Amino acid sequence: MQYITTDELSEALGLRPEIMSHWPDDLKPPQATRGVHRHKDVNTWLAERAKGFAAPPTIEDILSGKLRLILREFATPQLIKGTPYSDGPSYTWRRIAKGDIESIHLRTKTWVVSVRSVQRYIHNRTLHNSDFTLEEVGRIFGFYGASTRGRVVTSGKLVLVQDPAHTQAKRALRESVLALLRTLLAQAESRIDAEDWIDDRLHSTERLLTVRQTAERLGLIEDDVRHLLRCGEMSYIPSPEGSKWFVSPDSVAFYQEHAPPLNTAAQGAVFGVGMTAVSSWRSSGIMICPLHPDEEQHVWYRWCLVALVKKGAYPGVDAARWVRLTLDSMRMLVPENTVLKRGVITQAQLVTAVEEGRLQAIRTPAGMRVYGLSAVHREIQRLQQLR
Repeated sequence: MQYITTDELSEALGLRPEIMSHWPDDLKPPQATRGVHRHKDVNTWLAERAKGFAAPPTIEDILSGKLRLILREFATPQLIKGTPYSDGPSYTWRRIAKGDIESIHLRTKTWVVSVRSVQRYIHNRTLHNSDFTLEEVGRIFGFYGASTRGRVVTSGKLVLVQDPAHTQAKRALRESVLALLRTLLAQAESRIDAEDWIDDRLHSTERLLTVRQTAERLGLIEDDVRHLLRCGEMSYIPSPEGSKWFVSPDSVAFYQEHAPPLNTAAQGAVFGVGMTAVSSWRSSGIMICPLHPDEEQHVWYRWCLVALVKKGAYPGVDAARWVRLTLDSMRMLVPENTVLKRGVITQAQLVTAVEEGRLQAIRTPAGMRVYGLSAVHREIQRLQQLR
């Protein structure tokens, strides 16, 4: 088994020896071998803290020179100077934290960065300073069909040039892409720089989202999404012809990460019950989020409740709208047994009203059917008029 001393490890990582005293107990040497670390322990420790590596970094790679590391503070000026967009330190640090650049988060505020990854990142960013392929244009603007792209080109908003590397292909002139993008971001009143939008889109594997897709992901109705976009809660651009809005999936993920969870009272309101019933459902295991079925201590968000309502909804029920109205206290709910006790409507009549779309209903996790109170009153009035 191979060992490395504290001083040797500090030097290999480009750190001052005194920093080692702040490292976690799982890497500190046992009393009998103070100042010596096993390669196996070091490799495990490095792998847990690595970001952006195709394979976990090892101390053997570092000692052999195959992997060279420098402190983030030393790498940042190189990255800012070497890229064409003059990114600030905070933006560059976010790229390191996301794993766009190979790095190891050793402890709070202490990162080391792979030299080869810095060089590769600068090289790739420099290449992006050239014109864009049509595939990249689709990722930037959200249109992927040739017909949409053709209409934009015909309108003069994008200029295509011959791809020097492929005689049968075209590229979009960089300046025309930037000009169109800046116009669209200005229409959206977005504070995002066009270069940053391009960089995020070209580093993302996910397509831009439509308003409908965003609504489905967040458990909202489309009008709510449009309101959030207008308020700047998420980033978007309008389509060049103005008929659609395309939303950044990164900004949607950020919104989800910072959205407040729903308390037990809100969860109960969606099903027309109190907090005691919800707690009972949760403890007995019958209230399970379809999005997180394997998480026992799951925190509930709006989109979780929408998924659960959708699972027990009868035809004609828009789960997102149902959740919105109940959470906003615009829809009072009544269970089926309460309706039947009044003796003015039968279960068969309720079922018929649901099947014919006059009455919306969902099934709670406990299997109880609940209806909107105002809709029930309208159905009872309708039946009374027919008698």
